[in-house]
Order: sequence, then structure tokens, then C-alpha cells
Amino acid sequence: MKHSKCICSLVSYNASLLLAHWQADTVTNEHKALGDLYDKMVDLVDDFAEVVMGKYGLVDSCDGKITTLDNPTDAGLEVVKEAQGEFTVGEDDDVLNILADMSAALNKAAYLLKSGTTSVESEDDDVEEFSTEEMPE
Repeated sequence: MKHSKCICSLVSYNASLLLAHWQADTVTNEHKALGDLYDKMVDLVDDFAEVVMGKYGLVDSCDGKITTLDNPTDAGLEVVKEAQGEFTVGEDDDVLNILADMSAALNKAAYLLKSGTTSVESEDDDVEEFSTEEMPE
């Protein structure tokens, strides 16, 4: 069944994403961004699987593998795009909406990973802090 392959592909991607998170640089935002993406994707894949199995039946077995992801967000977008092609607009809007949420999470993570900001500030950084009332215009 088409839904079994989609679910298995997303589960395999999530396992590979977790590996990428563990391997990520902890000095930059990469580790946190991938961890946040993994957390979001776990929830979305769970929603996806439950909705799809509610509509089309249970998954009997799942074949997949954990791989090293050169670009975790691009790899995820590829899996999501492939899954989107397996469902029909109108009939499967509930499923397609979940896949759209996955795409949004992946694109947001791609932006955060490109931003180059660090999660650790050095003591020499000149960072000005101010309250909401003091925000410059």
C-alpha cells in the first residue's frame, strides 16, 4: 500500500535526523535547530501515521534504514514531496495538510541553519539588552 511506504520513509528520515542532531556542532545553533526540528517532526509523523492508518488501514511492517544526511532539511523536503505525490487533493486534504506542516518546519529549520548565529555568546560580545518599553523605533 502506498501509505505504508510513506510512513516508513518518514520514520526512517526521523531516525536519520536524530543521528544528524547527535552529530551536529554544539557550539553553533546547528545542534539546537536540528533537535527542535526532530521534536517537531516526531509529532507530525505521528499525526500523519495515525490519520493515514485511520483512513487506509494499519501498517503491517516497515523497512527502512538510518543514513547520514548531508543536508537534513533538503533530505526531509524530498521525502515529504514524494509523500505528497501519493495523495489526492480533496480526498486527502487532511493528510496533505500535515505534510504541508512538515514542509513548513523543514523550511524554517533550513533558514535557522543558514543564519549562522551561535547559541553561545562570548564574554567579550557587546550585546545591548533592553526591555520592550525601551525598544528603539
